[in-house]
Amino acid sequence: MVHPLGVELQQPRGTPVLLRQLAELSNGRYLGQVDGLPDLPFNPARVLRVNWSQDIELWNRWWSLALVVVLLALEWIARRRFGHF
Repeated sequence: MVHPLGVELQQPRGTPVLLRQLAELSNGRYLGQVDGLPDLPFNPARVLRVNWSQDIELWNRWWSLALVVVLLALEWIARRRFGHF
């Protein structure tokens, strides 16, 4: 059986002590055990409507294939020149 090494992997839930420390270090607030979020303001979600989309595949461009060929040729030349081939 394999056990996780760190304490954070053995006990993944936040303890009150840990949550208080995180709140202090990040200039946040520790709310404790609450049933809801009483006075936290939430901004309304921004909705962006898109009426078209376009898929651009990498290999549909001539320059991407040319780049791969050039890089492979340079690697082959470097191996031949330095005796690694």
